[in-house]
Amino acid sequence: MRRPRIKPEHEPYPVSDTAVRIGGGVEGIAAEITEPGGWLWSLIRATDGTASPDTIVRRVRRVHPGAHAAEVRAALNALIDGGYAEDAAAAVPADLSAQEQERYDRGMRWFRWADLTPRASRWDAQRRLKAARATLIGLGGT
Repeated sequence: MRRPRIKPEHEPYPVSDTAVRIGGGVEGIAAEITEPGGWLWSLIRATDGTASPDTIVRRVRRVHPGAHAAEVRAALNALIDGGYAEDAAAAVPADLSAQEQERYDRGMRWFRWADLTPRASRWDAQRRLKAARATLIGLGGT
């Protein structure tokens, strides 16, 4: 991931000095993350899509010099692997026209919230639906 950012639909908020709630309040999507060193909120705020993972780690360590780079990196990777972050540098796929992007925008945002599978692009789930095919076979009057 070149420029990770927390998905807008997973807007995090601090619940204490050492804990953050992310993903809203829906069971299976939301999570409460704790970190006793107090640098977690700084990490989440730095994961805004403007910087590389290395730069994010440096930013957090600049504000919290006691934070170990490996721990900060592991927490960032956990946010990415947990499906709470996306790559802000990912381009819109070439196979989606501007009209399709507008048409599928609400679906993309829903999947971006509900689907915690790490994906290369925020449009991946919608593209899979677009490519899917279904066949209906009738059974007469039944």
